[in-house]
Amino acid sequence: MLHNCVDSKSNEIPAVRELLQMLDITGAMVKVDAMHYQKDTLNQLISRQADYVVQAKGNQKNLYCAIANAFQQKFDAGEGGDGGESGFR
Repeated sequence: MLHNCVDSKSNEIPAVRELLQMLDITGAMVKVDAMHYQKDTLNQLISRQADYVVQAKGNQKNLYCAIANAFQQKFDAGEGGDGGESGFR
């Protein structure tokens, strides 16, 4: 775990990108909150072959609905609906 002070004229978004550059994240699972749902941040994770989990909130209605619909389609298709480890409960 690392931490980095954020410059008074900046914010957390570029600070996280700097931290990610310092770490070997290849194959790692990186979790960031909704603030970091930014194209540049996610592209950095993807290009460095990291897996990631990003929190999505209801105030981003289009994104939230797209995610909910993707899960609903999988559920409706019978994929993962058995309640097992990889399924929906």
